[in-house]
Amino acid sequence: MQVTHKGGWAPQESPDGKVVYYLMPDSQDVWKVAIDGGEETRVLGPVAGFAVTAEGIYFIQIGTHMWVGTVGNSLKFFSFVKGTTEKIADVKLNPLGALSVSPDGRYVLFSQIDPFVSDLMLVDNFR
Repeated sequence: MQVTHKGGWAPQESPDGKVVYYLMPDSQDVWKVAIDGGEETRVLGPVAGFAVTAEGIYFIQIGTHMWVGTVGNSLKFFSFVKGTTEKIADVKLNPLGALSVSPDGRYVLFSQIDPFVSDLMLVDNFR
């Protein structure tokens, strides 16, 4: 059954199963829509990964884009009850997009890329 009408990807169901949160491809904003249909609403963004919990949404806010990545990324939490966003930690490297929160809410796991690390290899006798 089609739920969105404006597109979307990376869906996550709310813990109560009533809402789907998803990313809009062009903006990387988090949007939501009720499982049984209804109006699609922008929640926050742009983000580089998000995770929905019963209390709110953990997300990585993108900083300033540079030639080989970004600076000023941060892990933040949007509270459903308060309607406010708080910064949890700085994210020094480029987040890869996936984000996960432990069931007790004590840990956040995400992948990141270091664009400044590379290896030079010399291959002898490769023919």
